[in-house]
Parts: sequence; C-alpha cells; structure tokens
Amino acid sequence: MAKRASSTRRKQAYQAPNIQSLTPIERIDFNFGRAYAPLLTYLEDNFKTQGWTKENRQHLPSVTTIQNVKSKGIGFDKWLGNAKSYEDAMAEGRSAAKDGTQIHLCIEQLSMGVDLDFDNPYFDPDTQEVREWTEPMIKFMQSANQFFLDHAMHIEGNEVSLFDPRKDYTGTVDMVARIKVEEGLTPAQARCTDLKEGEDAVRMLIDVKTLRNSSTLQNKFKNHRYQVQAYKNLWNALFPEHPIDKIAVLYVMNSWRGAPKYKLKIVEEDLSQEWEALVTLWKDEHGWPIKPIYAKPRPKGIRSCFKTKKEMMITDSKLKENTIIEYQDNKTEKEAT
Repeated sequence: MAKRASSTRRKQAYQAPNIQSLTPIERIDFNFGRAYAPLLTYLEDNFKTQGWTKENRQHLPSVTTIQNVKSKGIGFDKWLGNAKSYEDAMAEGRSAAKDGTQIHLCIEQLSMGVDLDFDNPYFDPDTQEVREWTEPMIKFMQSANQFFLDHAMHIEGNEVSLFDPRKDYTGTVDMVARIKVEEGLTPAQARCTDLKEGEDAVRMLIDVKTLRNSSTLQNKFKNHRYQVQAYKNLWNALFPEHPIDKIAVLYVMNSWRGAPKYKLKIVEEDLSQEWEALVTLWKDEHGWPIKPIYAKPRPKGIRSCFKTKKEMMITDSKLKENTIIEYQDNKTEKEAT
C-alpha cells in the first residue's frame, strides 16, 4: 500500500514543460533563407506600448539556414554535381522535402499512438494533395514504428517552435520525450539504438532524418549534430526547469532488408562553442540584425501608368477589307484637356 502511494506522489510531482507558453511565430522566406518572427496579432495583443508592423518585429534566422554557411559534405556536393541541371536538382530537392514533410507528420501520429493504414492514401494538409503510399515511404514508416516499439516513451512535445528573443536563431524541434529502452531487445534491435538496456529514462531531444543509404550515416551525422545542439540551447533557455539530458538524431531508413531497422544516434560531446562560431560567421556574412524587406502592395485606387489597348474592327476603304488595329484609349486625356 505504501509503495503504491509513493508511486502516486511521484506521478503527481512530475510536471511536463508548458509548451503552450511559447511565442507563436510565423515563417518568412527571404533571399538568404528562412526566418521566423512573432505573429503580429500576438505582439499587438500583448505588447501594446509600441506600434507594431511586419517590419519592426524581431526576425531570427532558422537553425538550418545558419547551417548553410557550413559545407554539407562530399555526398551533397556529388549529388548536386551529378544532376543534369541546377533546376533538376532543385526539383528533386523539393520532391524530397515533400516526402520529408509526410514522414514527419506521420511519425508524429505514430508517437501519439495512431495507427497508419497504408491501404488508404496520404492526404497532404499543406498542398491538399492525395498521394498513394509507395514502398520506399512505407519502409520509412515501418522503420519509425520499430523505433517506437523498442523504446518506452513519454512524449513532452512534437514539432515545438522554439523562439527566444535573447538568442540569435530559432527553430522547430521534432520531438522531446522521456525515453528508455524496452527490456528484452534482440542483439540486432539493440544495435539500432545508442541507449542501453537497464538505464533510467532520460529527457531526450530528437531530430528526425531520413537515410536512404546507411553508408552515408557518419558524414550526415557530422552536420546534423550541430542542429540538435542548437535546439538544446534554445530549449534549456526557455525551460530551465526541464533541462535536456541527451540529444540525438533518429535516422529512419528504407534500405533495410528483413526486419525494419533505424538508428538512434546520440551526440556525446557539447558543441555549443562550435555552434556559436557558426552563428557569428552567418551574421558577419549576411549582416545583423536582419532588416526584412517585404513586398509593397499597390495602394488601392492607383491606376497603372500603362494605357490599356483595345482592338477595333474598321473598314479600310483603300484595301476594301476589314482590318484589326490596336489603339490606346486616350479618352481620359481628352476629357481632362
């Protein structure tokens, strides 16, 4: 009886971070990359001492935008160089991004215990498209599902936008969870995760990546580890009472054979100084603070400076046939004079 009471007290003492307290933000794409700013309505409702405009909001570059100052590795360079053209490479990149969005949304559903039915098409809420499940996409999801089967988890946040005005960057973390390995994993299953059986649950910040070729994992991880380090810095600044214990990258794969495989790779070292050096380099290259330039809409009631053209059918007495001509409407000018 006492043991059960103690368990109840521990459960009541546990309090997850209040992610609803975070600043609501919107994404803006500029020529330098992606930036985020607080919603104008949020600023107007909560900080009424200043007249707010789109331009005078604080704009922060995304973590992934800052990472662009660093080489993405030989694999990316080869992919870009082997493309038929830059336009073809960008089209392939957009297609991969669309697949990535689908995978992230469906992993979020899996984390909440929602079953995925691959017989039913996937509906894209952003593009309103309906897509059939392909075998490579199904294998990505089976890989992710195996990760959830191999770990006991308490999800504390999915797709959490971390905007801290005290920082010079922002971003959206895929997942934060209290996590531990399930008991009784096979040796093959145990090799998929860097967590060890028997360890206590830890609060882990996880970024999800797709991996089509397992031989590229180490090169990709060298870049991805800076991303989760930046997210950890943001999270700990916003939620100092709920610090991150470990950061990791979850690679979902579609090249496995037999049983589904994935790789949960933990970042062991602290890369805060290296990350701040990347931020400084980006700021030196692009200028700081960000001075946003928004397209100016044409004021209502202002007419174009170009005169409209009209087609008229006239009869040319010399040619004795109907001819189409164009003339500019000068009626307004004549009336003004």
